[in-house]
Amino acid sequence: MKKTLLVLAAGMGSRYKGGIKQIAPVGPNGEILLHYSIYDAVRAGFDKIVFIIKRDIEEDFKEKIGAFAEEKAEIHYCFQDEAYLPEGFVFPAERIKMFGTVQAMLAGKDVIKEPFAIINADDFYGRSSFELAAKALDELAATDKGLSCMVGYKLSNTISYNGTVNRGVCLQDDSGYLTGVEETYDIFPSDGKLIANFQKGNEKEVEGSSLVSMNFWEFKETIFEDAIRLFDRFIDSIDKNDAKSEYVLPTMVDDLIKENKLKVKVLPCDEVWHGITYPTDREEVAASIADLTEKGIYPSDLIND
Repeated sequence: MKKTLLVLAAGMGSRYKGGIKQIAPVGPNGEILLHYSIYDAVRAGFDKIVFIIKRDIEEDFKEKIGAFAEEKAEIHYCFQDEAYLPEGFVFPAERIKMFGTVQAMLAGKDVIKEPFAIINADDFYGRSSFELAAKALDELAATDKGLSCMVGYKLSNTISYNGTVNRGVCLQDDSGYLTGVEETYDIFPSDGKLIANFQKGNEKEVEGSSLVSMNFWEFKETIFEDAIRLFDRFIDSIDKNDAKSEYVLPTMVDDLIKENKLKVKVLPCDEVWHGITYPTDREEVAASIADLTEKGIYPSDLIND
């Protein structure tokens, strides 16, 4: 069975120099976070990668990312700006953004015919997370369509010391299945604790061991049926001139859980997640990558390895 990774990369900019967090170099030879995700995924057994990008960055993306990936796996490129929309729907002329990560996922529906994992292009997930996801895909292939998985990270492994972050804290039943996601805002470390609503007047402590969603999902291919149905419902619910509303994967998952159409097994992960939320995060991410490289987790010249 193919092990497929769908990479949400439509948010990446078309300029590959300076100022765009998704392509900020963090490795010793100019590697960006996505290079490490590709490397880890292929090492874990993923042999098919579907990139969701925008048409106007196709040439740059293929040069900077695609060439690296094409040497390691079967590669497909799909375009969010050409993705599924309900028949007869007219895209609002004044709208700049597309309709969110569910529509982005649907851009890959014609090339994905097997269980698959989803990640963000601009996040660092860590080696063992891809091993967990690859094993989960084998399990999903043998189950009914109503099961999916999600890699969960300890909150303390996802924070920034350069500013506050928002996280979706996973609520689970006794069997480790997701019952909901509690959006928790403005989290910042203070005096050895993690404080939500930091300096907002209604602060509360949150447990660093709490598992949070970083948008690393595993689905059966049958998810596309429900995704189309719910996306159509979302489109029907918004004003025809709506320029901002989006339908995102956590909301879709929550809707399916409420409908009793989906069970989501949470896969606890001890990896440290990295992202570049603030400009000063890049230096810290680069230092962490350098440490992992020194320990032999990654080759010193990953791009040319």
